[in-house]
Amino acid sequence: LPRNIHECPCDKPGLLLLQHSGKFRGNPSVCDCMAAGAASIDGPGGAGSSSGSVRSKVIGGEVVYASICELNAQDMSLWSLKKTRFFSQGIALKQTIAYADSCEKCSYNTLTCKAAPEPIETGKCLCMWRVNGAVPKTGSMPCARCLEDCIGVYTYFDLGQPQQVSQNGVCVRKAD
Repeated sequence: LPRNIHECPCDKPGLLLLQHSGKFRGNPSVCDCMAAGAASIDGPGGAGSSSGSVRSKVIGGEVVYASICELNAQDMSLWSLKKTRFFSQGIALKQTIAYADSCEKCSYNTLTCKAAPEPIETGKCLCMWRVNGAVPKTGSMPCARCLEDCIGVYTYFDLGQPQQVSQNGVCVRKAD
């Protein structure tokens, strides 16, 4: 965690994933990225908001920030994430977002990354682990578990080489 509690998570990607709640409470302008769209817990959709959003940005008493990858229908088809008769856990949305540890992870998966990180919100997600040359691995989970069970978890892929390849996941939002 940052020594200065007012450090902007956009300035230091390593500090991006976990910020304790209250650090940005009532002060959404502590850095430019907060003003550019990464809402504080008292900001749009947060506690005390009247926006009507049913998703919460506070998970287990903490606000967790992540880089945001954008997925459209073509992306979901390419990575076999769409809901089908044979993949009932898939995503039925025409477009969605994925939470990742960095924009480099979005680029690796040929996805567009939003300029500013955003808080992970509660809801239903699908984790995808993928490396070039192997079939992606997926698993459904609550979005509140994305950091611990997807983004922070490395999965190994056997590509027929002496050393296995590992990759951490991206957590794709399944529903609005």
